[in-house]
Amino acid sequence: RWDLYETCVQLAARGWQGSRTDGTTLSHAQVCDYLRSAHEAAARFGAADINLLYVAGEPVAFAYNYAYRGNVYGLRAGYDPMFK
Repeated sequence: RWDLYETCVQLAARGWQGSRTDGTTLSHAQVCDYLRSAHEAAARFGAADINLLYVAGEPVAFAYNYAYRGNVYGLRAGYDPMFK
């Protein structure tokens, strides 16, 4: 579900990660193509693990992970600072 992935990207851009200059978050141009390709592969193999927290219907936090063979790798997590 690309809509869930895009919600994570948007939350990452709004949070502290969006202001980083090292290009390591879901929303950075330097890595976004790679991470989108990785998401596509993970989703195809059932390994994408996306967790979103909503408050009053608005997404406020996310955890984007890969889950495979009983292991979970937490790739990125973030939140909208308005809901800190």
